[in-house]
Amino acid sequence: MAFLILFMYKSYQGAKKRRVLIEMAIKLLLIRHGESYSNVQKKFSGFQDIDLTKKGIWQAERLAYRLKKVPVDAVYCSDLKRAIHTADIVFGNINTDMLINPNLREMNFGIWEGMSFFYRIMTRKYIIPC
Repeated sequence: MAFLILFMYKSYQGAKKRRVLIEMAIKLLLIRHGESYSNVQKKFSGFQDIDLTKKGIWQAERLAYRLKKVPVDAVYCSDLKRAIHTADIVFGNINTDMLINPNLREMNFGIWEGMSFFYRIMTRKYIIPC
């Protein structure tokens, strides 16, 4: 799944008292990794380093096909395997460095890491009463 976010960067340029407003549009494409084994098992994965499934690889290949004519200046991704693998498939054919940053990881689910959604809901374990 991909989301396009368009935002405007505004700056003032000019000499002396005359100012000219310049607007530059930047397209920011946010892409979530393909389906992982934790997604299939309905588990909280957060910081866990989980691989993509065959379907996740197919999803990334499909996205690569759809984005093949989109110009890309930079690629940033988290240091988790599922994100790197997805970015490699989608942007592997362009001559842009992939900048890997652990600050782009999914949130850490703490004691829920690796626990299934169903187990947590059915047992009501770790739910703090109000």
